[in-house]
Amino acid sequence: MIPNYERAAEKAIETIVKYEINPAHTDPLYVLSRLRNVLLIPYSTSVAERLDLNDDNLDAFSIVNNDDGKLQYIVVYNQSTLSLRLALARELGHVVLNHDGNSTESVWLEEALCFAYHFICPLQLLNRKKTINYRPQRRTISAEMKELKTFDSVDHLKLYIVETQNRKNRFIGKPIVYEAEDVELRDQRDVDCLSGWHNCFDVVVDGQTIGFCGE
Repeated sequence: MIPNYERAAEKAIETIVKYEINPAHTDPLYVLSRLRNVLLIPYSTSVAERLDLNDDNLDAFSIVNNDDGKLQYIVVYNQSTLSLRLALARELGHVVLNHDGNSTESVWLEEALCFAYHFICPLQLLNRKKTINYRPQRRTISAEMKELKTFDSVDHLKLYIVETQNRKNRFIGKPIVYEAEDVELRDQRDVDCLSGWHNCFDVVVDGQTIGFCGE
């Protein structure tokens, strides 16, 4: 039997989407803690004695019990290991891929590692279209605009700006109705951008800078 790498990779992506995890920082421990058929046990001296272990360098391992086709897993993990995230992603792979003990250990390991690599670095999700972040100028922030806004395109950002500006104009009795083409992105810059933002621009309406946006 040979490892099914394609299935392992697909399951990793499906898991990230199912549990609505940020693909830029996936957390295998979070997913494992939500699975009903998994018992998580931090590694300790008492655990080592009970399981007859004598290797403090262990990162993580799983014990599987097949109860009439219902797989139950015990995942023991060492919180002090430097490779804990990868180790837990590997063990999560064993669980998600339903490794039940009926195949060779090398095939299990290859599939679980493939799952782990795609779970930790899901290029299919990270390479999706970049989002556009928007932050209004402090003096223009109202109660409904205190939170940063994120859009999937510049066009959607402009529609949001038009909607909020026209609502504001109606409230103050200003007889101006803006359209999407009235919203401009000017003066690419780095100042004032939040940490991690790139390609930042001033958002200008009717000659007035009302905020800035960036990827």
